Amino acid sequence: MPFIVLVIVGLSGAAVWRHWFRAVAPAPYSLSSEPMWDVIGTPHGDRRFLSFVPVTCGRGAPIVIVLHGSHGSAQQIRTQTGYEFEHLANRDGFIVVYPEGYEKYWNDCRVKGAWASRKQNVNDVAFLVSLVERLRSRHEGGPAFFAGYSNGGHMCFRMAFEAPGVAQGIAVVGASLPTPEHLACAMPAEPLSVLLINGTSDPVNPYGGGHVSIFGFGDRGTVYSAPESAALIAAALGPDVRKAEPEEVLPATGELITRVERVVWAASAGEVELVTVHGGGHVVPQPRYRFPRFLGRTEMRFDAPAECWAFFQRELDRRR
Repeated sequence: MPFIVLVIVGLSGAAVWRHWFRAVAPAPYSLSSEPMWDVIGTPHGDRRFLSFVPVTCGRGAPIVIVLHGSHGSAQQIRTQTGYEFEHLANRDGFIVVYPEGYEKYWNDCRVKGAWASRKQNVNDVAFLVSLVERLRSRHEGGPAFFAGYSNGGHMCFRMAFEAPGVAQGIAVVGASLPTPEHLACAMPAEPLSVLLINGTSDPVNPYGGGHVSIFGFGDRGTVYSAPESAALIAAALGPDVRKAEPEEVLPATGELITRVERVVWAASAGEVELVTVHGGGHVVPQPRYRFPRFLGRTEMRFDAPAECWAFFQRELDRRR
């Protein structure tokens, strides 16, 4: 092959990679203290987690545990959320923690999954409960909330189902409830406050329900649609639950074809919120990090970590 052809092919490949797969990490915020690594011993070996405890934390400070997606890490989810959770924690005085899944995956509530944590039936619920206990012991932490993306979002469902006394509320991005034949744990009868954030053009977790896969590979079972997931969870809030009219959070403007809409189910026992990013992909929308384009559009006008924290704050106020 002539040299000039090789050059053209190489440049074309680089351009394709840059357009579809490249993502530039934002710089971390300047914080009041340094995030610190630690480990917890488990039957499957030491499990790592990264925690940020700002100097503004007082006794009983809320704990927000952020769970990464498939084949992820603590550093990856920090980047994918634009370091926004740390910025909010530094501002408002709560503890934020990034634990790591077993061999980069969580043993969530889905029946299907070829990763090691599923095959070895790793007890991630026990690990995360131990993590909350460690933070409460060492830092006098208070109520614990869980936020997760993709596989981490499914792990949030498992914490809500199997450790509702530990998880005071959950926020799930890029994941929907598994359908009954693909659900590995029973839904609880007691109410729980849940925030769901999903994109209608998600190529992995279909907004309208159906098969979850990585672009046709690795069947991970079927899920309900995002609205069905929210309605099923809201049904457990009790007889006084009321669904509000949809609220437009961000309109489509000019070339920005995405728009964001919110629907809330509220009751005395809790709140369920569905945030729909019309035209959004399998991403965590926020203003500082654009996901690779092959995962779909990142709506950078909307700050999902801030939405999660505001949701948790409302739950804190409700429980006072």
